[in-house]
Order: sequence, then structure tokens, then C-alpha cells
Amino acid sequence: GIKLLASTYKDRGIAKVTVDGESYSVDMYSASAKYKNVVFQKKDLKSGTHSIKIEYTGKKNSKATGTLTVIDAVDITSGNII
Repeated sequence: GIKLLASTYKDRGIAKVTVDGESYSVDMYSASAKYKNVVFQKKDLKSGTHSIKIEYTGKKNSKATGTLTVIDAVDITSGNII
């Protein structure tokens, strides 16, 4: 599995996360600052090679004041990064 940890805050936007060709919108807005917050998680990935892409979209939640995307970490729950 994989976890995406990010800083969330009122000036954060929506990122596009693609895992093995399947895309997800990840909203990084929160009213107060939070760090190393799990904003995306994909469990039960089969053994083997996988791809992940994180993209800035320029989009935002209607409550957000900005579109920043700040990534704190990508956590691989089992396996290795090649």
C-alpha cells in the first residue's frame, strides 16, 4: 500500500494523484494547519511494480484561499521504491 502525507491548510489546493493509471482528486484544504496529515491512501496493492504520480492542478476547494500543494512524505506500507 501507499500513503501520501501532506501539509493541509486554508491556502492549499487540490492535487491529482494517479496510481497505476487510476486518478484521484486529493483536497489538501483544512481550516487550521496540519502537518504530516494522511491525505491519500491506497491499500491492498498487489505485489509487483506500481507507478504513482502527484500533480499540481491549480484547483481548490471553495473554502480555500489558495492552490498550494505541499507534500511531506510518501509512505510505502510494504515494499521498496525502485
